Formats: sequence, C-alpha cells, structure tokens
Amino acid sequence: MDESVPARFDAGRTSSTLEHEFRLVDEAISAVASGRFPSVTVAGLRFGDELLERARDDAARHGVRVRPLFHAGEHGSDLVIERQLPTEAGR
Repeated sequence: MDESVPARFDAGRTSSTLEHEFRLVDEAISAVASGRFPSVTVAGLRFGDELLERARDDAARHGVRVRPLFHAGEHGSDLVIERQLPTEAGR
C-alpha cells in the first residue's frame, strides 16, 4: 500500500481539500486572465489530476491555458496557468 495514502478514507476531509484546491485554481485562472501575472503555478495539489479537465475548461473560457506538471512516483500534480500565445488562441 502507498504510504502517502491514509489507511482510513475521510470523505469530509477529501471534499474540503478538493474544494480548497478548486478555489486556488480558479483564483489563479482569474489572476492570469486579468493580466496581473503572465503565469501562476499552483503547486502541491493532491487532486491536480482530477482538477485538470475542469481547470482547462475554465481557463479556455478566460483565454488562458492550463498545463500540468506531473511528478514521478507521486500523487497529484502542479498546475501552471499561463497566457495563451496569440497563435494558440484561435485553436
């Protein structure tokens, strides 16, 4: 069994963590879309894999993109939110 996964599943804690990570990613998307930052990396997400599709959809609506950074042998991922290049915006 993976040592980083607790032996006992806590649905409340998982739900709370997932919601917190959704908020972090949404705020990063807003910050990049507003032009305040050229990119933002949201690091240490436990549910980065699960958030990726929703984050990409939200980012596309705001004219930015999301790129995952996966770590070998670890759960989750970091998400990089960045401005799209002008040539990418039309895709």
